[in-house]
Amino acid sequence: MGTKRFLSDQQELGISLAKQTKIEECGWTGVNERTFIAVKPDGVHRRLVGEIIRRFERKGFQLVGLKLMQAKDGLLREHYWDLREKNVIHGSDSVESAQREISLWFRQNELTCWEDSSKHWIYK
Repeated sequence: MGTKRFLSDQQELGISLAKQTKIEECGWTGVNERTFIAVKPDGVHRRLVGEIIRRFERKGFQLVGLKLMQAKDGLLREHYWDLREKNVIHGSDSVESAQREISLWFRQNELTCWEDSSKHWIYK
């Protein structure tokens, strides 16, 4: 029987998400706001990622970026040092912190703007 290896919060970040509050426009400024959401390793190990994404999508938020990654210690220290003991999910608390957090985890070309295919039928 093999040994399972579980990494600590200092070694691994589960999922990084960038979401957008409006789907009509795309960009960093104006009416559009983006926020950063992270599912920490314990949330990934407990298989909560799909449920977390589902809840945001049901509220009408548009997912514009997603990464499954093992983060470097320096990046985790810079961003999550005060959140280690918090819940399995983290969301930005202001527009400014969201912009800073998203730019730590995503390059601009990794965020994709897209139009929901149902928009054509709903808003005609």
